[in-house]
Amino acid sequence: MIILEDPYVSPELATFAADRQEPVLDTPAARQAGLDYGLHLRACLETHLSIMKRFNSMLAMAI
Repeated sequence: MIILEDPYVSPELATFAADRQEPVLDTPAARQAGLDYGLHLRACLETHLSIMKRFNSMLAMAI
């Protein structure tokens, strides 16, 4: 998954993600980059891995 977030959004990285249909974390900056550069980005919310990491962190805090 590629994260396009200010200030690290570049046309090259956005084009790379669009050309290869890599999943891109759905953020306002990613949506704006798609509009600015005329690209169709494969926006995804959270990955299964990130959900599990967050869940494990919550478990660790509860113990």
